[in-house]
Amino acid sequence: MDVGLIASAQHAPNLRHWRDLSKWRLLFGLAFAPVLPIALGALVLLSLAGGIFIGALGGILAAAETWSMLVGTVFLIAARYRGVVRRAHCFLLGAFLAFSLPSAAYVASAAVDRVFAMTSPSEISDEDFEEGFLGPSDGTFVFVVGLILIPFGTFGGWVFWRVGVRPARPKVIDVAPVFD
Repeated sequence: MDVGLIASAQHAPNLRHWRDLSKWRLLFGLAFAPVLPIALGALVLLSLAGGIFIGALGGILAAAETWSMLVGTVFLIAARYRGVVRRAHCFLLGAFLAFSLPSAAYVASAAVDRVFAMTSPSEISDEDFEEGFLGPSDGTFVFVVGLILIPFGTFGGWVFWRVGVRPARPKVIDVAPVFD
């Protein structure tokens, strides 16, 4: 790691070293990050649609929590190798999680449907699978929903930064033994 990066990271308000982070706080931040954006989204839907989608809120929260923990753990592994976590990375992680959540839910739903189909796998042709799995209208819908969710995901990234990363305080390295 660059010495200049280490010196500037000790005073940067938007950067934390990996060694300073509490791993339990990071996991708690990943688990808590989707809760506030989903609550905000539910309030928006409640005001616009009058409670049409509120029944599915538990499933949406469970999917967002699972997706946040899976992809967030991969992010944390990459952050460990980089040695630092930046605020911008947390925002980008939240935006990516929100954008990719509808795609992940769609792929998981199609995979479950294929695995638990009433017909045997030999009766399903590849053309039938591709038509049902990668239909153009479904792909467009998933893409548009992902775009709509990006601001909510960015808010989730901010929550992750505030809960999991920002509270870390730099650990002071004792240099006195060097002079002994």
